[in-house]
Amino acid sequence: MRTKIILLIFLCLYLSCCIFKCNCDNEMEDIRNQYGKPEEVESYSSSEYQSETWWYWSKGISYNFTWGSSVKGHCELSKYTFTPIPLDSSKEEKSKTKNFMRLVEREINFCNK
Repeated sequence: MRTKIILLIFLCLYLSCCIFKCNCDNEMEDIRNQYGKPEEVESYSSSEYQSETWWYWSKGISYNFTWGSSVKGHCELSKYTFTPIPLDSSKEEKSKTKNFMRLVEREINFCNK
């Protein structure tokens, strides 16, 4: 009986993200309500976490939402600001900004270790 209870507890902890929706829905809704639909969305998914980056090029803001089993808590939210880029700008200009933001994120993650 004791073993069954322990297994049940572990199963509940393992499935807690399914039960309590461990994702960034609430945070995404807040940002969408504040800024509207993102001008561009990038998504990434692995067995350990999922990530979405929302780009508001004309406002000079991007938000990165990360959730999953390797993320502390339910949702990790990062905000980055940059010089606004007109929507009709070249892909090359947007790509430079994306690469710079990824470099900044890597440096922040390195410093936090």
